Amino acid sequence: MKTTPLTTTFLSLITSIFPYFLVAQCYIVGINSQSDVDNFATIYPGCTQVYNLQIKEANGPIYSLNGLSQITTITNNLIISNTNNLTDLSGLDSLTSIGNYLTIEGTVGLTDFSGLNQLTSVGGSLNIWGTSGLTSLSGLENLTSLEGELSVLSAEGLTSISGLSGLTSFDQDISICTNNDLTSISAFPNISTSQFIEIMFNPNLERITGFNDLITVSNLTLLGNPKLFDITGFSKLNTVYGYLDLVALNSLKDLKGLENLTTVEASIVIGSNDSLSDITALIDVTVAEALIIYDNTALNSLHGLDNIDPTGMVSLSIHGNSNLSVCGIPSICAYLLTNGHREIWGYNATNCNSEAEILATCSPTSINDIKLSSKVGVFPNPNNGLFELRGIKTGSFTIFDAQGKEVHHGSISNNRSFDLSPSPNGLYLISVKNGKQDYSLRVVKM
Repeated sequence: MKTTPLTTTFLSLITSIFPYFLVAQCYIVGINSQSDVDNFATIYPGCTQVYNLQIKEANGPIYSLNGLSQITTITNNLIISNTNNLTDLSGLDSLTSIGNYLTIEGTVGLTDFSGLNQLTSVGGSLNIWGTSGLTSLSGLENLTSLEGELSVLSAEGLTSISGLSGLTSFDQDISICTNNDLTSISAFPNISTSQFIEIMFNPNLERITGFNDLITVSNLTLLGNPKLFDITGFSKLNTVYGYLDLVALNSLKDLKGLENLTTVEASIVIGSNDSLSDITALIDVTVAEALIIYDNTALNSLHGLDNIDPTGMVSLSIHGNSNLSVCGIPSICAYLLTNGHREIWGYNATNCNSEAEILATCSPTSINDIKLSSKVGVFPNPNNGLFELRGIKTGSFTIFDAQGKEVHHGSISNNRSFDLSPSPNGLYLISVKNGKQDYSLRVVKM
């Protein structure tokens, strides 16, 4: 063939980019046996970057990853699954970054993450699913950045979650669930914010002492951890932007660790905690949209929820707390005088079995400690039967007792005074119509 300047240029171009075609062969690499590991450097000479790397004993056992030592970067995913003979990750010692997710799934012999000591960043999620034999996350101490969620599910043999002390850049979800041998969580000391934190159904989990710098979280759920008695790892938590769920924590006696919490923008759910007797750690919480307190058999008082602003509440539910007898705290008393949703089903102790019972224990002083935003109201409330209706100058009123029977009706003049002293003590409803707006107001005669 006659050589022309054009063909010379073409051949030079092919020669110059040919090595990149070799590197391109690393695009997706499947390691399915020990021979695949041992021959990696021969098949992919000079390959330091891999797009996807999947390690799986599909064609035979894998005992060592030493043949992969030239890999420094995985630009997408690293998946290690269904290996029975691999005990550590030595051979990946040069790996510094993974562009998307790192998944360890269904491994049997792997005991920790030794071999990933140089790994500093994971651009997606870290998933540990269905492993058997993994006892710790040791080997990930140099991981500083995790851009996706952390998910640890059904890791048999995992007794503690530690080894993530270097993690500083993280604000995604944390799910730690159904790990039968897990007893403690002491990781995440440098994380200040997170999205969902779900720690659920870990039957032997006793302590959560990590999260020492956590200040804000979107949602925090501690559910179905029957041996959990220590949650002091949340000692700096200040704000929950969604819901706080503390459910089925049968060994938890108090909420020490939540003393700095001031805001829960959605709901506080405290339920089915057999040993919980003290919730005073929540005394600085002033904002919560809903309170749901149920089936806490040792709880005898709602003190701790005293300072929640009732004007920001939309729902209250109290039921099944067989020893609960102190419900007439300022926030609850004030909320029960509004028209917000409430479910007080009973099965609590005396003084907490109905709205009327609770209101009967409220004092005017306790209610006045929290100022309601509306200018329309009954003053004082509770009272001895003498009170005023303020904020409405004209209109008509009807007063009903707790059984719905009409007690009194008439017209309203400014600051109308009422006298229910001849009537029995209890809860009364005042229905007011003034042509512009209708009101339903509650009053308690003591």
